[in-house]
Amino acid sequence: MGDVTRTIIGVGVTGWLLNKLQSLQNAAARLVTGARKFVHITPVMREIRWLPVRQRITFKTAVLVFKCLYSPVISECSLSGSGLSV
Repeated sequence: MGDVTRTIIGVGVTGWLLNKLQSLQNAAARLVTGARKFVHITPVMREIRWLPVRQRITFKTAVLVFKCLYSPVISECSLSGSGLSV
């Protein structure tokens, strides 16, 4: 688990919730692709180009930080709804 995910967990997203979200994403991937219940999910997720939940959180956070560092528009750096600013 990356540092960013640990930070997100520290803000209020628990490991239990991340596991539930991953389970939901796995079910959605199976529904979208028609994969059976006992087929390994990793190749299915790669086929439809979905990142696992924890990796997606890390990716989205990295994109936000990149935009804040290299964007001339300051308003993109605020995290709406959380009261936090980067």
